[in-house]
Amino acid sequence: MKNHFIYLLIGVTLLSCNTKPKTSSQKKDIQHTAYTPLMMKPVSGADTTIDMDVDATENDYAFYDIIVADTGTNYQQLQRQMLALKDKLQVDIDTMDRYYDNKQKKIILPKTDSDNIYAGEYFPRRIVSSTLSIEYLNQYKKDAKPKTLAIISGIFDDAKLADSALSAAKKCSANAFKINTKLYVGCMH
Repeated sequence: MKNHFIYLLIGVTLLSCNTKPKTSSQKKDIQHTAYTPLMMKPVSGADTTIDMDVDATENDYAFYDIIVADTGTNYQQLQRQMLALKDKLQVDIDTMDRYYDNKQKKIILPKTDSDNIYAGEYFPRRIVSSTLSIEYLNQYKKDAKPKTLAIISGIFDDAKLADSALSAAKKCSANAFKINTKLYVGCMH
């Protein structure tokens, strides 16, 4: 019985990693507010970047515009700014069940999370949506310092939507900017 469960778990994992990303036109019909856990390698220490699979193909990457409302190193200060932005921009916050652990001084999923690989570790936002969250900037801007935090006000696969979101963010935060990045969206197990 135990072997059947292991084979089933491996099969589900392989199938989830082999799904092809949707095209921009297919994504427009999807509501992007839900969090879909992906399996990724745990991140530890100060380095919050995720190592990509050596066997990655071009299908494992997507070009996205990331709107950053502000950056800093003080999580609590950025959280207060994000709460104010929520009201001003009238958008939701999606923490993906993560929180800032003061003891470890990093953003993590709860240690009791159902994803055994990432429970107690940072899990980056990589899905197209116009929600707010606090992320590590080096996930999207490779030359950013490892502990720099960013209020992300959207991840977009449509340049016009990204520019509109940037314009709205700039009205509320003079420090807002856009990053165009090639983001790894493949399986990270």
